[in-house]
Amino acid sequence: MDTQSTERKILIEFFNALSGQTWRCPDNWRTDLPVGGWHGIRTDQNGRVIAIELGGNGLRGSIPGGLGGLSELRFLQLFDNEITGPIPPELGDLSKLESLSLYRNQLSGPIPPELGNMKQLRELLAHDNALSGRISDELGRATNLRWLSLANNCLDGPLPDVGALRKLTALFVSGNACLYGDLPPGLTDLPLEYIAFDGTQLRAPDSQRFRQWLDSIVNYTGLEWNATTDREALVELFNATGGPEWRNKTGWLSERPLGEWAGVDTNAAGRVVRLLLGGNRLDGALPCRLGTLTALKDLRLDHNRLEGAPAALGSLVNLEMLNLSYSAMNGEIPPQLGRLRKLKTLDLRDNLLTGSIPAELGDMAELKVLHLYSNRLTGPIPRTLGNLRHLVRMVLSLNRLSGGIPDEFRRLKNLKVMAINNNRLSGQIPACLGFMSSLVRLNLSNNGFSGRVPPEIGNLDQLKVLAVSGNRGLAGALRQRYEQLNLEVFHFHDTDLCEPEGLDAWLAGVRKLRGTKPCTFLHKKD
Repeated sequence: MDTQSTERKILIEFFNALSGQTWRCPDNWRTDLPVGGWHGIRTDQNGRVIAIELGGNGLRGSIPGGLGGLSELRFLQLFDNEITGPIPPELGDLSKLESLSLYRNQLSGPIPPELGNMKQLRELLAHDNALSGRISDELGRATNLRWLSLANNCLDGPLPDVGALRKLTALFVSGNACLYGDLPPGLTDLPLEYIAFDGTQLRAPDSQRFRQWLDSIVNYTGLEWNATTDREALVELFNATGGPEWRNKTGWLSERPLGEWAGVDTNAAGRVVRLLLGGNRLDGALPCRLGTLTALKDLRLDHNRLEGAPAALGSLVNLEMLNLSYSAMNGEIPPQLGRLRKLKTLDLRDNLLTGSIPAELGDMAELKVLHLYSNRLTGPIPRTLGNLRHLVRMVLSLNRLSGGIPDEFRRLKNLKVMAINNNRLSGQIPACLGFMSSLVRLNLSNNGFSGRVPPEIGNLDQLKVLAVSGNRGLAGALRQRYEQLNLEVFHFHDTDLCEPEGLDAWLAGVRKLRGTKPCTFLHKKD
């Protein structure tokens, strides 16, 4: 099949996928005329398709990936239609494309990173859709871009550094409520004439150079963070979580200072620093705008009914306490929480959270308390949690975690409580636990651990509680070194661990003991 026949076939597939029969103007489509005579199609002197211009033509359906086979295409204009579904990543194969106009449709899903392959692309217009996810760093490889408009979608996360787009003159990301964080410093190297980031949680970095650069752009709209912004965020929280039904809503939505609203504390500048609404009958999804409360240090919304934690909470860079426990929250733990470098307590216990524990939580350098128990979390325990050197309590019990205990936990020298019981963990109990010298309580019960308990556990001279019961693969004699431990509780029932001769006096001194049986008993049973 020659190239022109292949392109004709691609266009017919496009016509069928986008309900061509109902287009406002389908003139000559699927006829024997050269495709350059079909409405909205332009070809070059060789009959190759160079433009599809079907804006406002009543297209309905999803864009087929086969469109990426039109290797001479330079203009793709599909704006003002009713196109649904994702942007196909195959469009990244259109190496000669100069203009991609998809705005005012109903497109969803992420912006494909493959679009960064389009080195000739001058304008990407995808505003007024329902696109979601992060803006990929890969877009920075489309170095010929002049005009980038992604406004009024559902994009989230920080804005990637687009400093490589040295020809960019217009950047529009406004109306994406879950975009957050500082504008990237690389923007100051660009010849921008237009920038719009209002309706997001993006903010200008606190540097004189950046502010001067931003002020030099005549055509820009953005949001300056102040007490008025905080008021707007609280009003949105009230409206999104059934505020009229709250148990205590004194002062809310009034003109009184925010510090007089129930559960709100402010600083001298009027910025919100504490939001304490635990058990207040909040019911609904937390709005992304909550992430604009950038002075917030203490956020407690526990014992309510909440619908997931928005990624925008990761922009609360001054937060020290985050308690969303006992709130029936579903969804996954946002990896963006790892940006909370000042956080000391993360309490998400007793919810309905699913997915894995984000590795990014290991970036919370000041964290002391990590409570994730009683959820539906799966996957391995991230090795990065071994970076939390200030951690005192880690409770991951009553989930569906799998794999082993990371060897990196040997670095947790300040950890006093480690409870990972009632999961699906397996393998041998690692010797690294013996290096966690501050441990007072260690609960590994009701998992799938096997082999012997390592002798290094005997090094834990602060240990008071040791529970390994319910690991039916554990077997062998208890170590003589355990005599050094001053245990108050020792549970090893429902295992094949046994008491060798010489440990009976030590075991008799353990106040709460379950599981003792002499090794001779096991030998007889075998």
